[in-house]
Amino acid sequence: VLFRSLDSAEDFCDQMERELKPDENVFEKLWTYVVQTNADMLYGEGDNAGRIVCRTISINKEGLFSPAVRAAGDDLRVVLDKSYVERVANPEKFEDEDSLFEEFFKLSKGEADEEMLQGLQQFMLTLQLAANGNQLVTIRWLMSHVYADPAILAGVRDEVKAMLASKGPGVGIRDLNLQDLLDLSLTNACITEAVRL
Repeated sequence: VLFRSLDSAEDFCDQMERELKPDENVFEKLWTYVVQTNADMLYGEGDNAGRIVCRTISINKEGLFSPAVRAAGDDLRVVLDKSYVERVANPEKFEDEDSLFEEFFKLSKGEADEEMLQGLQQFMLTLQLAANGNQLVTIRWLMSHVYADPAILAGVRDEVKAMLASKGPGVGIRDLNLQDLLDLSLTNACITEAVRL
């Protein structure tokens, strides 16, 4: 799942670079991408769960107990129930799917009762909302603070350029490994400060 997500993130960055127009809201595009990616990792790929969450829980949601969140939970329950029935009828169709739902299906051996399905639905909705409430908010604050201070923005850019230069000619962001990213001390300080705030 992690490697598929990394590939998906790189594809998304390429798409943003090609298609994003100056008047479009980058935060909303990023929010939609993160929600869809998380939904795919939970429910399996497709335009079901992610689209439901994007449609019913806005970027400025009122909170975890708002009518929009409750509606999303009800809609996601319908997706989960239909998908479970389809998995029971056609297990071979999903056997290579890398999702939390498929793991649950395998562990339950296709014999989950109503209570188990309800618990899974609540658990997956909680994970979906956690992504909205943690990852997305952190990214928004991080970008807002970095772009609001020209000195910090320049420092982050210079740090990344220096790291790339130290790796040799022709090296791009995607060529950096985890340790390289951890060595970007100012960038990581910005992330930590965004989380603290």
